[in-house]
Amino acid sequence: MSSLIYIITFLILISSINIGTINIIATINRIKSSNKPLRARKELKNNVSIGIFIPTYNEGAHAEKVIEHISKIEEARLKNIDCKIYILDDSNDGSTDLIRTILDATDFKNPVFIIHRDNRDKFKAGALNNAIKNTDFDYIAVFDSDFHVDFEFITESIVELESNSNIAFTQGLWGFTNRDENNLTKAQGYLLDYHFMVMQNFKSEAFGMPHFNGTGGVWRASVLKEIGGWSGNTVSEDVETSYKAFLRGFTAKYIETRPLISELPNNFSAYATQQSRWAAGTAGCFKIYIKDLLTSPCLPFLMKMTAVAHLSSYFFSVFIVFMVTILLGCELLNIAIDKQIKYMFFMIWGFSSMQYIGMICNSLLLNDSKVRTLLSTIRIYSIGAALIPALFVAVIKGIFLTNSIVFERTPKNSSRSIGKKNLFTNSFSLVWLLITILMAGYSLENNNLFGFIVFLSFACYPVVFRQNEAP
Repeated sequence: MSSLIYIITFLILISSINIGTINIIATINRIKSSNKPLRARKELKNNVSIGIFIPTYNEGAHAEKVIEHISKIEEARLKNIDCKIYILDDSNDGSTDLIRTILDATDFKNPVFIIHRDNRDKFKAGALNNAIKNTDFDYIAVFDSDFHVDFEFITESIVELESNSNIAFTQGLWGFTNRDENNLTKAQGYLLDYHFMVMQNFKSEAFGMPHFNGTGGVWRASVLKEIGGWSGNTVSEDVETSYKAFLRGFTAKYIETRPLISELPNNFSAYATQQSRWAAGTAGCFKIYIKDLLTSPCLPFLMKMTAVAHLSSYFFSVFIVFMVTILLGCELLNIAIDKQIKYMFFMIWGFSSMQYIGMICNSLLLNDSKVRTLLSTIRIYSIGAALIPALFVAVIKGIFLTNSIVFERTPKNSSRSIGKKNLFTNSFSLVWLLITILMAGYSLENNNLFGFIVFLSFACYPVVFRQNEAP
C-alpha cells in the first residue's frame, strides 16, 4: 500500500513541478513585458465580412442588455467591415419571444438576426456550428450574452488576422462591471487578471498559442471549417476547439489593449457551477487530446509542457482529496507516514502554489496596494479550498463520464437568496471545513505538526456564507 502511495505521490510531484515551472516562467515574462510600449494601431485596409455570434439560453434579461448595447454602436467603428449580428438562441422558457419583441422595437444601424434551435444538441458548440452552417463570413466573433460587444476590439482582431493567415483566432482581455460587488467577485477578478495578463500573455508571446476562453474573441471562419467546426465532445468547447486548431499548425493571438466588459458570478453556488463545468471540460480535453499534443510535430516542447500544465490544472483537487484521505486514515489508524512522502507532499504544495507568486506580482504591477493584494490572495486561496470537493467530483466526471455531462450555464446577476442548490453547495463545503478543523486539532493533540499544517491550511474559508457582503 505504501508503495502505491509513493508512486502516485511521485507522479503528482512531477506534474506539480511542471505547473510551478510554467507559472514562474510566465510571471517573469509578465514582469519583462510590463515595460513594453504600446504598439501603434494599424488600419484595416481590405473589405471583410464578420458575423457576431451571441449564444443565449434562457437568459432574456442579458439578451435585452446586449441588444440595447448593440443599438448604440456607431457605424464609424465598422469601416471596411461588413457586419451582421446573430443571436443564437436555444431558449425554452419564453426568452425567444422576448428577444424577438425587443428586436422588432429597436432601430439598428447594423443588421441583427436571431437563429433559434428547438434542441440543445452539443449545447453551445452545437448552436455555433448551426450558425456557421447557415451563414457565410470571413470572420466570426463570439460574445456571451453578458459581454459588451466591442467593435474596436473586433477591428483590431481582424487587423491581426489579416496580417497573418496562420492565426486562427484572437482572444481578448476580460473586464468586469461587478468586480467590487463582494468578496467573491473581488477574488475572481484577481484570479482572472492573472489568467489573462500572465498566462495568456505568456502563451501568446512565447509561441502564439493562448487558448480561446469561450467568449471575447474572433475566429477565422476558414479555420473553423478546416478543423470540422466547434467541438462538442466535452463541455469546454472553447479549449477543445483551440487545441484542435493548434494540432493543425495554427496559432492564436492574445489582445490586451481593451478589456471586454462582462459580469462575474456573484454568489458561491453560481461560481461553483461555472468552475465545475470548466474542470470537467478541461479534464475531458486532457483525456482526449493529451496523447496527440505530446506527440505532435507542430508544437514546440515548451508549448507541450504548458498544455499539460493547463489541461491538468484541475487535477490538483484530486490530489488534495487523495492527500487528505491518506492523512485522515493514517491519523485515525495511528499509522506513521514515511518522511519521503511527507517531503513530496510539501514539494507538491510548494510548486503548485507558484501561481500565487504570479498573482501577487501581477497585482503589484497593476498598482494595487500591498494590503489589497494580500487580501485578494487570501480570498482566492480560501475559495479554492472550499471548491475542492466540487472540483474533485467534476474532474472524475470529466475523465470517466465525458459524454454524459450536461452543459450547465453560469447563472449571472443571481438572486441573493440561498436556494436548494446553493444550500447544498455550501453544506458540502461546510462538511469539508469541519473535517479539516477536527483533523487539524487531532493532529496537534498527537504532536503531528505535518498533519496539523496540512489540515489547517484547508480550514480557512471565511467567506462561504458571506459572499454577498462587501467588506
